[in-house]
Amino acid sequence: QANQLQKVPGLGGTQIAEATDDAGRSRMSAISSMPAYISNCKMFIIAAPPCMHQDTEEICDFSTWYKRGWCLFELACWSLAPERSDDIVLVKSDTTIA
Repeated sequence: QANQLQKVPGLGGTQIAEATDDAGRSRMSAISSMPAYISNCKMFIIAAPPCMHQDTEEICDFSTWYKRGWCLFELACWSLAPERSDDIVLVKSDTTIA
């Protein structure tokens, strides 16, 4: 199964640059706006079909999505939004939506 999956790019250690002051401020501004942005969404879509990580060649899917800090942060923002709907769509493959 793993050899049939498409590889997706990831950030390798050599690809992550140290943030400058301007980049750091920009990043913090983007992070700070996430709760407001997410709370204005009509539904929450998780696109997590199985695919192979380009660098590690590990299989990534919903179980790995659920372990990532940013993904959990986005889900927490959605869960705590005051006027959110209960619409969460999980895309598990090109033919399966839960």
